[in-house]
Amino acid sequence: MKSLEKEISRVVDNDYKLEVIVPTQAELERIRRLHRELTEGERTKVKKAERHASELLELLTSGELDFERLSPEMQKALRSITK
Repeated sequence: MKSLEKEISRVVDNDYKLEVIVPTQAELERIRRLHRELTEGERTKVKKAERHASELLELLTSGELDFERLSPEMQKALRSITK
């Protein structure tokens, strides 16, 4: 209830004008892509990728696999997404 009161207060303080951020075309496309329904095949691919990523993380964090044993391409790709 407090959050609703704060929101109403902000609207009143702003002379009853709402401030809306309109997403860009690129943002809209990304939002649509992220929130669309997945086909059964796509859901299967996502689950499989999550399992493989989880296994890789487990091997790396447990020390069973050294990061340096991965191919240079894989090392580069993993570094680029962790920044």
